Amino acid sequence: MAFQINPPTIPLGILQWDDTGADTDPRARLLAHINIGGLDMHLEAWAVHRDDEGVQHADPTSMRRDDFDSLCTMMDTTFTTIDIGGRDYILIATPYGD
Repeated sequence: MAFQINPPTIPLGILQWDDTGADTDPRARLLAHINIGGLDMHLEAWAVHRDDEGVQHADPTSMRRDDFDSLCTMMDTTFTTIDIGGRDYILIATPYGD
């Protein structure tokens, strides 16, 4: 595991989030632009919750439920969340396309 004691930190307050969830709940999926080492990336925040059995799920209005389920299966884990505006999200970073 590439765990470091003092990794570089991006303060949450400097990110500019766009609401990109479904019309019924646009804040279920947020999108920001970040740049790491010259590589432009999408930083997505997907709203998540735990059901009565403690299983983590992406909010359906994030439009990323299948992607989230696939990611959980691939990584064989649930994910640490971050609070943005009083709601729990996971963060996913992907490079921009060509």
